[in-house]
Amino acid sequence: MSKTLLITTLLLLCPLTASAVEENILNFEGSVPVQWEIHDFDVAKSTPDGLLINTTQDGYMTTKTEFKRSIEAIAIRLQTNQSMEATLIWKDSSIAKEGLVTFPFIIEGSEEVQVINIDLSNSQFWTSHATEFGLAFPRGANVLLKEMTFYNWNVFEKLCHGSLSFWKFDTFTSHSINFVWGPWLTFNPIARADMHIKDPPFGISGMWVFYIVLAFGGMWLLWKRKTKGTQAALASFLILFSILWLVHDLRMGSELLSYVRNDWRDYVTKGIGERSFRSQLSFPDTTDQSMAYIKDEPYYIFFGPTDTTVYFSIMRYLTYPNLPISDGDKMNQAKHAITFGRNSEIDENGNLIVDGEVVRSGSGSLLRRFNKYGSIFQFKE
Repeated sequence: MSKTLLITTLLLLCPLTASAVEENILNFEGSVPVQWEIHDFDVAKSTPDGLLINTTQDGYMTTKTEFKRSIEAIAIRLQTNQSMEATLIWKDSSIAKEGLVTFPFIIEGSEEVQVINIDLSNSQFWTSHATEFGLAFPRGANVLLKEMTFYNWNVFEKLCHGSLSFWKFDTFTSHSINFVWGPWLTFNPIARADMHIKDPPFGISGMWVFYIVLAFGGMWLLWKRKTKGTQAALASFLILFSILWLVHDLRMGSELLSYVRNDWRDYVTKGIGERSFRSQLSFPDTTDQSMAYIKDEPYYIFFGPTDTTVYFSIMRYLTYPNLPISDGDKMNQAKHAITFGRNSEIDENGNLIVDGEVVRSGSGSLLRRFNKYGSIFQFKE
């Protein structure tokens, strides 16, 4: 093998051998790693399956930390059948000299063991200089904590994930009619997976790539115009601009086509009960299958997602003149209740419970659960 080929091979292999993600794992199964300070938990018991935590009041647990590498994301493996808002907490004297910095995250209850991935690279408060780190759980929590993993990626992996995030598309939402966010950059797989869960997306705008390439290309051609000539430099700049324009057009055109592909795959070609429509998920199926039950009633109870009123407005439009209600004197006279995206059930007394609160008393029963998001209940009186 020639020296040139050998050197080239080694240079190509070096980034690959150095690109393994670094993981710092705290495994709670069988024993508790490191020493933790427990605050206000009623039970924090080590078991073969993990650390069992029970609390009747808000509580938290912390440990001393000394991160040798920059921590960019955390994965928490746990088991709980309760949905709740938990919190990452840490102490950073440069931010909060006396208190703890908090970073809330959502746990959706499940009978199965789940892994919750949390990106910290986009948090303006996280710097890996925390002197203490821990978890907080709300009152009533019953959690089996199994493992915590702290992740760090090197520069080669960050470049790779940044390139992949450039081609990660948003989903079609109401704002897509007027504008789209365009390419966006994040630099680890956990951040990339959650990039579009909020507006604006996590990370930084991918348009900076075009601006930087165009700026450096323009300065280089400006410097080279003495040898190439002004016209040749200008022609080269226009070619560079055209290439960037085509790449951008390809990126944005692909995103628009992805909206069509997703609608065709998830809604058009699916039957009732299997359809998912953009950010509304299975809401169209819930409304279609509910019509037969409420068509002869002047009003019915409806509870949609708590963070928006658009679902209530859609129901008013679709079922008019049959009107949805969510409060008032007519609540206890309604014969049916529809819920979507809410924790809803009938208790042993027949009362309708939504997110832990009684919203309709009476002899209620579950009439039909359309999917994991939508349900309809019936009342005899």
